[in-house]
Amino acid sequence: MELILVRHGETDANRQGILMGSIGGPSLNDTGRAQAAEIGEALKAEPVVHLYTSPAWRARETAEIISQTVAVPFSEVDDLREIDVGRLEGLTQAEVWENFGAHSLEWERDPATARHPGGETLEELQARAWNVVQELSAKHPYETVVVVSHLFAILAIVTVVLEMPLRHFRRIRLEPGAMARIDMGTGSPQVTSTNETWHLRTRGRDAWRTVNSPDGAG
Repeated sequence: MELILVRHGETDANRQGILMGSIGGPSLNDTGRAQAAEIGEALKAEPVVHLYTSPAWRARETAEIISQTVAVPFSEVDDLREIDVGRLEGLTQAEVWENFGAHSLEWERDPATARHPGGETLEELQARAWNVVQELSAKHPYETVVVVSHLFAILAIVTVVLEMPLRHFRRIRLEPGAMARIDMGTGSPQVTSTNETWHLRTRGRDAWRTVNSPDGAG
């Protein structure tokens, strides 16, 4: 299976550095909708057979636009949703530091095991997201599959393939609307690209990358 991982298009929350987790969340903004259309145009050159998406609105909307362009229906998979940030949902970086300082320090120390208040750990996210990848690979071993998901969900998958400690996920960049590719093959899976943005004429801005941690989910 060739797996093409797509981060959803931009939302206003991405621009504002507001944490978005696994619940419905915001819709795409104008930039994000343009990015989704550009992703779809890029994927027209690929032999896409199956399209799956996180059920969060921003991912589903991206998948809908891609689906219309490549003429492939999409299916929702709950375990492709973003990390559950619990009580941090909707907060800015500054608000997280002010109200959840102890958690912020724990997240800085080891983001893989730090549990968001009332939410998940990155390890838990990684386990469910990688399980989806394995299931899709078994179901579509010789086909090209597109998955629309989120920042942390995609990075968690990529770190598994790279056999890279999850706590080092910040070393991989993935902008809104970017793609990453994994060749599941018949042996060891291989990451063949990350943060592909060549297809984006409309570039957004990921505000969380310009401020101190904790990082905003997306």
